[in-house]
Amino acid sequence: MNPEAAISRARVLWDKMLDGGGEPTDDEAAELIANLKFITVRDRLLADIPGIDESMQDLLLGQTKQSPHWQRVDRASDVLFQLHLRTDGSDAAPVLTSLGIIQWWEGHGSKAYQCFQRALEADPEYRLAQLTDHLVREGFLSDWATDRQTAYQPPHTRGPEIGGMGMAKQFRLDQRTAALGSRFKLGLFGLSSPCPTAPQQYRRRRVTRIQACPKSVSIHGQAGI
Repeated sequence: MNPEAAISRARVLWDKMLDGGGEPTDDEAAELIANLKFITVRDRLLADIPGIDESMQDLLLGQTKQSPHWQRVDRASDVLFQLHLRTDGSDAAPVLTSLGIIQWWEGHGSKAYQCFQRALEADPEYRLAQLTDHLVREGFLSDWATDRQTAYQPPHTRGPEIGGMGMAKQFRLDQRTAALGSRFKLGLFGLSSPCPTAPQQYRRRRVTRIQACPKSVSIHGQAGI
């Protein structure tokens, strides 16, 4: 299968998961976990989560003027949580990093930091986890989190209607999904309070390129991130 076909197939399954309300089957979970191992597929799926038509760079960095569809983002967290339950070893790193990026979009720096640390425990050489962990340590927030018009709002504060690219017209979290979401928000990894080294103060700076060990790389860059 050529790369374009692989990305297209992955996006179809990903949209099915984000538009629906059920849990992925074992086969679907295995396919999604495999998809997230490939950098170009992973980045495309991450950029598809907010459900808005913007450049991949701006979506990954959370710096669009249009607000993400947060119910779709919540659904992505729930699906990724289900994938995490089915991973071990280095396979967990892409899933945990993706969960951390969502937490960073939402302005939850301490939870994002925890996800990135767990990803690095699973695979110390996972470059996207290294990069995003450095970003959080330096105190960067996504633009979405610093703008009242685009900032994350808890599900109970939103109306039921959602619309946009590749999304269902209406979505309601069922009790099981809501419980999973709450479990993740309150401490998925058994860490009920922020790590002592997690940033406590954040600077509102636009993220375009940051210094990451061992050299400067771009969050939307090439293979190896």
